[in-house]
Amino acid sequence: MGCAMARAAALVPALLTVAVGVFAAPAAAGTLDFHASADTYVDSSSPKKVFGTATRVRTNEDDPIDQTFVRFNVYGLTGMVTKAVLRLYVADGTNDGPAVLKTTDSWSEKTTNWNNRPSRTSGPRDDKGALSGGRWVEWDVTPWVTADGAFNFTLRGGGSNPVKLASRETTRDPRLVVTTTSDDPPPPPPPPPAACADGLDNDGDSLVDLADPGCSSPTDDDETNSPPPPPGDEPAAITGLGYHQVFRDDFLTLDRSVWDNHIWYDDPPEASWTGYQSAENGVLHLRTRRTWFWGSGSSDNWPINTITTMSSGLTFTQGYFEARMKWTGARGAWPGFWLFSYRHSTNDFWPSINPYCATNGLPNALCDSAELDVFEGQGAEPNVFYGTIHRNSSGDYGVADDQNSNNYQDQPSDISSDWHTYGMLWTSSQITWYLDGHALMSAPTYDSTNQPMYLLLQMWTGGWTGDPNSTTPDLLETQVDYVDVWKK
Repeated sequence: MGCAMARAAALVPALLTVAVGVFAAPAAAGTLDFHASADTYVDSSSPKKVFGTATRVRTNEDDPIDQTFVRFNVYGLTGMVTKAVLRLYVADGTNDGPAVLKTTDSWSEKTTNWNNRPSRTSGPRDDKGALSGGRWVEWDVTPWVTADGAFNFTLRGGGSNPVKLASRETTRDPRLVVTTTSDDPPPPPPPPPAACADGLDNDGDSLVDLADPGCSSPTDDDETNSPPPPPGDEPAAITGLGYHQVFRDDFLTLDRSVWDNHIWYDDPPEASWTGYQSAENGVLHLRTRRTWFWGSGSSDNWPINTITTMSSGLTFTQGYFEARMKWTGARGAWPGFWLFSYRHSTNDFWPSINPYCATNGLPNALCDSAELDVFEGQGAEPNVFYGTIHRNSSGDYGVADDQNSNNYQDQPSDISSDWHTYGMLWTSSQITWYLDGHALMSAPTYDSTNQPMYLLLQMWTGGWTGDPNSTTPDLLETQVDYVDVWKK
């Protein structure tokens, strides 16, 4: 990224349980639409981790297993229930979908994990086959919904690739749609007060409503206190080392308040480049095409594609950085996930060094163009992982660049052909690179390294193994499932 020289997870199945219970206005004559009051999922590979605030819930039957849980509070029904369907929005599809089952109601999205997950109380219903992303899917639960009350469901089973479903933390939250014999149901009675506004001690800790630390607002329907994150919640590279998550993006949307659309020295994308950057079904797509031109010359095609957090000022100094990515393994493809010096990128005094360091009593090296490449790929070498630390990648300010010599590792198979997690641990003295949670190599930091850096994701072309040629497909892309950052 800073110089053209050699340098360079797995998604677990999920147990899905959904809890629904917030009433919405009648959707049609005789039909009532209820929103979930709680939902979460559990993961057998992280048995103590709680996912109650996740924007997507997951389910899958392969090892590790994921299961989803959801709860609904139903009230105001009149007449006989003729149909009840559980509706969830598929963000990322699967070759084999799950079935729905009933569960016990003794669970909270604030505390439920694999070890304490609720038990099922029925056999499976409405087992699904292949589910495509970007659409609503319904499970028939008519025999189980007969009157007002709380209804708890779980989604279990499925194929080798987990299905991801939008949770109640999104605008496409789970629904329970109930149809009755009453053609014109009367207005429902006012909903009962939420647990955090009913004047009762609902969790046995002698604290009531907003005096209970488990209550975030009067509409919170669960007084249970959220426990501190238990050991083992972190990625494998930092388990037990005292890190906590400070940033995560699951790309349900492409948030332009966080990510800009080009690196600062490049031109903005052309409006005609349809699909250049987009978030689709919870996956970020960064695309470049043979038919897109950034200049007037016949060879001015294949525009580089980069999103960064420079404009938003989102920077980090040390921590663990991870992205789950998939990319096109073809000649000329240059995917990447990296960090770059904020002080260099915003230096209005270039070609002189940014005076910030001198003004604030810092060594000039901490204003050099330091760079950390979490991962770079080369489409002509789809079985090679590149990870590099640069002292001063631009070579500005009279300081030559330097980089680690052990910046690549051959892998036993093509890493472009499937999803992988690419990680990097940055401490004050060392950088360590990870693929799917396994450490590959380490290198010491430079005098320029420990300064604020921003995030970049890319699909460029070229690099050190050649430009696209006639064998290259017309479309190259980097796909990103999530990015997260952890710090001590």
